[in-house]
Amino acid sequence: MISEVEAYDGPHDKACHAHNGRTPQTEVMFGEAGHWYVYLCYGLHEMLNLVTGPVSYPAAVLIRGVKGTAGPGRLTKALGVDRRFNGLPASRASGMRLEDGGIRVKDT
Repeated sequence: MISEVEAYDGPHDKACHAHNGRTPQTEVMFGEAGHWYVYLCYGLHEMLNLVTGPVSYPAAVLIRGVKGTAGPGRLTKALGVDRRFNGLPASRASGMRLEDGGIRVKDT
């Protein structure tokens, strides 16, 4: 179960990779929602993001932790995620998908 995320909201978010526009690295963020955006951070850690914005609007959610594994670098190592997943759909066919576990979080 995903336990921690961080959202990046396109051109208005200075922390978003696509803040300054399209690059070969960020091209997947400008595509269809529901695709993985995986990049190398500090030359050491793969980071797993899910594209969430409409086509041409770069937005994504970084998956920072799952139950039992904290930290985005540890998460990708534990799941065997690398840049081969970059641009693939989050689906059974790609080998990595999200599922609804039926858990509801109360508003605070």
